[in-house]
Amino acid sequence: MAGLAFDLEGPDSHACSIPPAPRFDSAEEAGEMVELYWIALARDVPFTDKDKAMKAIKELFSLVDE
Repeated sequence: MAGLAFDLEGPDSHACSIPPAPRFDSAEEAGEMVELYWIALARDVPFTDKDKAMKAIKELFSLVDE
């Protein structure tokens, strides 16, 4: 019966949608990959190593400016 349920609170479930994922060869997807790689690299970097953190921040912000 769960498939027949309809909630009266909030928007209708059939009125909500999510946009499609960006194309794999798009600039948006490339920016996402750069962000994920920097997160993976910075995961084991201590907060006291500011040089690597600043390099990551500068690269990520340079992608935003483009």
